[in-house]
Amino acid sequence: MSSTALTDRGADGKEGAASKGQEIWKTQNRRLYSITRRDFVTNKYVDKLITRGVDISVVTKPAGNDITCLVLLQIIATREERVAPALSADFLSQAIRSHGHVPPDLLATFLEQSLRLFLASHCDHGRKGSISVQEAHRLADQHFRQWCAAWPEIEHILRESTRT
Repeated sequence: MSSTALTDRGADGKEGAASKGQEIWKTQNRRLYSITRRDFVTNKYVDKLITRGVDISVVTKPAGNDITCLVLLQIIATREERVAPALSADFLSQAIRSHGHVPPDLLATFLEQSLRLFLASHCDHGRKGSISVQEAHRLADQHFRQWCAAWPEIEHILRESTRT
């Protein structure tokens, strides 16, 4: 079986559409092994799965540690090398500095919801493909204002949760 073709096999072994989720093992020799395909795969293959909307989980074998986030970060880093960076050095520096100063769940939720809001705004207008730089700045400013308006309530909830 080729590790470059992007077809998935179901439990019955037949090729078909992407599954709702795939477990991938990272073997002791640091290779990725797809349980669904029963074959070794590359980060490029995993990138294509994610792009198609397939959820994945990556665990080390035999230890069973979940390293999904690490593999996804490697894929993002690879993409950043190939094209114009989507994540600025300033953003990445701030993310690194935030560790130990901001509760990790809060930062993750904030970033996830910001991205969802951005994508929802982008998709709700029926647009496909890339948007102009001015439109991206407009949406970013709009989202920033929404988060600023919500911040007092978020801060209140955080203070209340640390009291209990």
